[in-house]
Amino acid sequence: KNQTTGAGARPSAFVEGIQLLDELDFNIDRVRVNVWAYNGTLKLAHPELADFSNCRANERQALVGKIDWSCFGDGTGNRNMTFVATPDNVTAILSKVEYSGFFWDHEDKIVIQVYDGVEGQCLSQKEHRRVQYQEERYHTLHNDECFFSMATIS
Repeated sequence: KNQTTGAGARPSAFVEGIQLLDELDFNIDRVRVNVWAYNGTLKLAHPELADFSNCRANERQALVGKIDWSCFGDGTGNRNMTFVATPDNVTAILSKVEYSGFFWDHEDKIVIQVYDGVEGQCLSQKEHRRVQYQEERYHTLHNDECFFSMATIS
């Protein structure tokens, strides 16, 4: 992207081609995603596919003293975001991320964390397995544990 250098201009860049695959679960079981930058803001390609507001599962866990987290941001220019989506939707959401830095001549990192499975830092079993399929061929192999993966883009 062409960089504007006038007063108030911020450095910017696009990150494209991020994919999330969960083929064992046919990409239908929802996951929790954290995305953040240290010295800038991020704008997602399709924030409408992300659930930024329906994080009640972890709120119930917090009430009984378990690990607490909540959805945050809206995908339209946030420094950090937490949302819930299916892996296919995560791929669309992160297909083109616009980074806008706070400062010129500063390095930064974009961090993406994905929590897949149930309980702990992940979703409840009900929230994780939001889509129910009746046909035998669509039963997912959902994990009873919470699996964590992280990527950093510098």
